[in-house]
Amino acid sequence: NKMAIQGAIVIMLAHGLSTGSLFFITGSLQQRIGTLDMTKMSGLWTRIPRMGVMTLFFALASLGLPGLANFVGEFLVLAGTFSVHPWLTGIATFVFVFSTIYAVWLVFKIFQGKVEQERDIKDLRFGEMLNLSLMVIGILWIGIFPQTVFNTADKAVQRIQNTESSSVQKDESEFDSMINASTELEIREQVDEYFGS
Repeated sequence: NKMAIQGAIVIMLAHGLSTGSLFFITGSLQQRIGTLDMTKMSGLWTRIPRMGVMTLFFALASLGLPGLANFVGEFLVLAGTFSVHPWLTGIATFVFVFSTIYAVWLVFKIFQGKVEQERDIKDLRFGEMLNLSLMVIGILWIGIFPQTVFNTADKAVQRIQNTESSSVQKDESEFDSMINASTELEIREQVDEYFGS
């Protein structure tokens, strides 16, 4: 339905912004400390607080925190899917809870806790902060004003719905004609058997 399609479009945009930013942060972190081994990371918040704040924001955005872009998309997809597949929607909602636990654990593991090694790590530079701030603005904009995305994608959503409904109608009419043809054939055979011709 239209709600689920709109939600899928918002999720694609939001996912590109939030997950892309998390990959950017991961690369920046690896460049600074030389590893992605989480057992060698902890207590980094005191050393690189700007990176910690940005990581927390994008992790919460990926989880679908209300007011952010992913929440709008996930809510619309779940609401649109519920009318068609309630059990699937229930399972998806349950999975979101586990992803929340994992993301919070991830941020805690890397940025909180006891400092494992004393390191001289540089925090995000101006250019990196500018890039990530633009992503933050995009996520907030879509989360607060999702209608801008809906209006932009409306014609595409209508085309998808028209294509889908016309193919469903075509499939239904072909099915009905097959049923009618087989029913007529069965009736003729029964009539022929009855009258012995």
